[in-house]
Amino acid sequence: MAKKKRDTKLVRKGNQSGIQIQEEIDDSLLPSPEELQKYKELDENIINWLKERAEKEQNFRHKFNLERLKLTGKHIKNEALINTLGLIFAFVIMVLSLPISAYLILNGHTIVGSILGGATLLTVITAFLSKVKSNNNEKTVN
Repeated sequence: MAKKKRDTKLVRKGNQSGIQIQEEIDDSLLPSPEELQKYKELDENIINWLKERAEKEQNFRHKFNLERLKLTGKHIKNEALINTLGLIFAFVIMVLSLPISAYLILNGHTIVGSILGGATLLTVITAFLSKVKSNNNEKTVN
């Protein structure tokens, strides 16, 4: 139902020129009073019909926005759950891998133990830093 009005002008000031664009968007659910008067001349019942349609449109918009808010809320909750589970699993992996790494090093498997411990720490730190970086990027974009 939105009505657009767009005016484009070529503007010159001295030896500079540019384009001026003026745009007007009317997103009201009912037509202007002038349009309503013209419609009423065509049909006496059209104003009631238009009001009913505007009410239905408004109800649809409210329902649509409510559903959108619900989906956004679910998305935020799911993201928080995934982040929490990621932290828990990273902690469990570290708690399991580092003692195993220490055990291997103490029992003469220095290279394997060092690789396991180093890889575990490197993976967890990299995942943590990439998550922090992506969160910072999301905050600056919004």
